[in-house]
Amino acid sequence: NNLDMVSKEIVEKALMDYKGTVLFVSHDRYFINRIATKIFAIEDGQLVIYPGNYDEYLMKKSARRAVVDPSQTEAKKTSDYEAMKQRRNTIQRYKRKQQELEEAIKGIEKELHDLKAEQFNEEVYMDHEKALALQRKIKDLEAQQQTLLEHWFEISEWLEKEGI
Repeated sequence: NNLDMVSKEIVEKALMDYKGTVLFVSHDRYFINRIATKIFAIEDGQLVIYPGNYDEYLMKKSARRAVVDPSQTEAKKTSDYEAMKQRRNTIQRYKRKQQELEEAIKGIEKELHDLKAEQFNEEVYMDHEKALALQRKIKDLEAQQQTLLEHWFEISEWLEKEGI
């Protein structure tokens, strides 16, 4: 929550590219879904390890509860309601994230358009250092744009898979 979009994307990419083990705690389910390969949960005082991301954890946890105590239909109804509520919240969060990404992408597109137009200013193309600095800035923005587009597509695919 304390990182801007670009910084958060950089941290996510670095963690995804890292080959070692990382133990993290987060309340950002989108972040957990992107990074986690195992979820460690403490249930009834016991450590339970769920392979997969957060969405898979929710499904497996729900299935595990059904197997552990199928006679508690009221608890199952509550669990089903909670799962539906969590799913709805996740969908809303993903939709908000998708809108944020769209806004950020539009902002970068406008900035890229302005910078590319600036390349044709005589003051820029006659000064090698200014032209080079402008090219670096354009390249950096295009990389940021690509990262944001990848995240946007991931969210869109997830929403489509969920029938949204």
